[in-house]
Amino acid sequence: MSLLSREVQEHYLKSQESQRLSSGQGELERLRTQAIFTRELPSPPAVVFDTRGRSRYSRVLARTTGYQVHLIDPVELQLEEARSHETASGVALASITFGDVRMLEITSGIADAVLLLGPLYHLTERRDRIQALGEARRILRPKGILLAAAISRFASLIDGLSRGFFRDGAFREIVAADLYSGQHRNSTSNPHNLIFPSP
Repeated sequence: MSLLSREVQEHYLKSQESQRLSSGQGELERLRTQAIFTRELPSPPAVVFDTRGRSRYSRVLARTTGYQVHLIDPVELQLEEARSHETASGVALASITFGDVRMLEITSGIADAVLLLGPLYHLTERRDRIQALGEARRILRPKGILLAAAISRFASLIDGLSRGFFRDGAFREIVAADLYSGQHRNSTSNPHNLIFPSP
């Protein structure tokens, strides 16, 4: 069963995400996110739910004694990669589960922290984003921490200017639509037009 749009599924099936955080702007994102973890996450022992399978973050936290990390993702490929890394590295997560952030099959009030570092990119309808945030809040303990990431409608414009993509007419059309709708849609096969995973 697919919980994501066809475009998002196709993006993740290409397995680009596993390398994205290793170099360039992705590495900057990873280092900044890890710095925020250090500053904002509760001290161990703590129960953390990573609701989008960037298992790199889950693995970093699982290496810290006292963090019980549960990984949830709607893309089976991401889950398979997390399981493979778990076997190869010996760094075990508390659980690796297929699921939808809008309908978490998790007991209320058990999480010390919830990571929403991806779902809000792909949930383009306001009601879905509110439902995901509500589910995160539901499973958090009182005074639990929610760390969420979103992408501005100006992201493609800024990235395109900094990387010289505006020579491409199709890219300019995508940026114009992004600015109008707030949703990044790439109908081309050019990966440079897919700066972020399609919502």
